[in-house]
Amino acid sequence: MKIERILVLGDIHHAWIRTEKILADLRSQYDQAILLGDYFDDFGDTPGRAAETAYWLAYSLRQPERIHLLGNHDLPYLFPENPNLFCPGFTAEKWFAIQANLRAAPPERFQLAHCADAWLLSHSGFAAEFAGGGTPESLAARANALLRRLNEDRYEPWLAPGVARGGSQPKGGITWLD
Repeated sequence: MKIERILVLGDIHHAWIRTEKILADLRSQYDQAILLGDYFDDFGDTPGRAAETAYWLAYSLRQPERIHLLGNHDLPYLFPENPNLFCPGFTAEKWFAIQANLRAAPPERFQLAHCADAWLLSHSGFAAEFAGGGTPESLAARANALLRRLNEDRYEPWLAPGVARGGSQPKGGITWLD
């Protein structure tokens, strides 16, 4: 099925009430909504706020017209076993609050990249170094294959920050692109 009208929203950072309002107000104007991630973390947020966002996210994942991509502020909460995934706002208290509300969410509804018609979408984009000449469909498939391996203690350049954000790579990956 070809999707004609797509609404793209990024960097939610706990603003799920505003996100739901936008989705509701514009519902007649799109066939599919693609949320680009960073559902969690905000300056000075609390475990309670993280729990509320996780509760909303579990609800949102059950909406069939929505695609949910992951950002750098989501990965450490969903894959805490991997020490290579981090974000500046991560705390163990927020992780615990998120897990309590997101435990029943369907993890297969998360993606790292999505191809909608000719558009390749991720949280931050694809640098040429990572694209390697692939098609949008093949790049999305390669990115999403990483999700099956993220519980391993494994460094993934596609998900790492670049030097501009304190990482060791020349450019950030698809969740940190500089």
